[in-house]
Amino acid sequence: MNIFRLLQRTSFVLLTLPAGIALTIAALPILTVLIDTWLAEGFLSPFVFQFSSSSAQTILSTIAAGAMTALSLAYSLALLVFTLAAGNIGPRLLKRFTSELVPQITAGILGGTFLFCLHALLYVQNEFLPKITISAAGFLAILSVLQLIYFVRQIANNITIDEEIADITNNLIEELENQSSQMGKAKGEIPSDKDFKVEIKSDKSGYLSSYNRDAILEFATKQDLSIKLTSYDGSFISKNYVVMLLDKPVDDELASSLGEHVLIEDSRSNANRIEFSIRLLVEIALRALSPGVNDTYTAIAVVDSLSKAISIISDDQQEYSVEYDENDVARLYTFHRSAKQIIGMSFHPLRRASTNNILMAQSIAKVYSRLYETGTDELKDIVKKHSKLLMQEISNGNHLKADVLSVEEYLLPSLRE
Repeated sequence: MNIFRLLQRTSFVLLTLPAGIALTIAALPILTVLIDTWLAEGFLSPFVFQFSSSSAQTILSTIAAGAMTALSLAYSLALLVFTLAAGNIGPRLLKRFTSELVPQITAGILGGTFLFCLHALLYVQNEFLPKITISAAGFLAILSVLQLIYFVRQIANNITIDEEIADITNNLIEELENQSSQMGKAKGEIPSDKDFKVEIKSDKSGYLSSYNRDAILEFATKQDLSIKLTSYDGSFISKNYVVMLLDKPVDDELASSLGEHVLIEDSRSNANRIEFSIRLLVEIALRALSPGVNDTYTAIAVVDSLSKAISIISDDQQEYSVEYDENDVARLYTFHRSAKQIIGMSFHPLRRASTNNILMAQSIAKVYSRLYETGTDELKDIVKKHSKLLMQEISNGNHLKADVLSVEEYLLPSLRE
């Protein structure tokens, strides 16, 4: 698993990262006391804050107590924001919040400051006063205050729905652009499944978190194989589901080692960040359109954001991208969602939810017109089909004819045919 995938794991960011930062800071007195021993009593002494032993103990104790109080406040704020976001915006935002580094770094700094002061107290004696160590504790106190201020600002943005929608959309656009740049186009036709003789099956049911594509490509090159991945990250697969196809047979030991490069988890994760971001935006919109919330303008913001992301999808988005070895031999075929699937995943649920909401239907019609006007030929065909479905959806609702026409007016003439 690469470091990026590791950073997305909740267990890592909630436990390992803050603990690592805290323990690193807690160990610093060993270094600072050595510096004190070597230098502070010499030429550095006049440039270091002067303390008595009692004052030093008071300062360190005060900083330690303040750091622990601030840490309790930070976690209380985080839990409050998580609760509000899960109830008002969507529970799947928790996956996104727990992957953010700011709360974890804040916890690490505050916890580390507390442990640093406790550790430093062990060295404070009447005969020896570690002045640089105590000065470092003061610096950590200043850093903790600044980090806490930044943390409060950051955590407040997590319950600002417009900011959150914009942030999710920017992440979606970044992932779409990365996928587009990394997708190696086939120099010939993609072989059909019949051209691959060997099946590699999953050994358990669950969510396909990720393929270790680098290791699979290296394996294919070494064994002189071509491998076709049959699913995409984030999809649910059953036991004995075919996850890879090989064009040549391999022995059982090699097949088993190849299967180890497929990571399957019991719960859904944000491994496929494109699909995760789209479903997260759609969930926010559907919750906003529910009778209990009835916030149409939030749903409209989601639709506009989705159109911004979808507008960068090219018409030649293929179902498979190809990776070649150094000899220009096709080794790995990676499965992707097509442009049609991405647009359908985004707009079909929103269209169905807008049946009884003319304002939402008008917004979707505007988006269809924008996408059609600026899109490629394939995108235009897809948008035209969605536009017909939208008008059928609205026409089947219990609306006045004038309201139905008001939706149609936002469609370009080419979409009304």
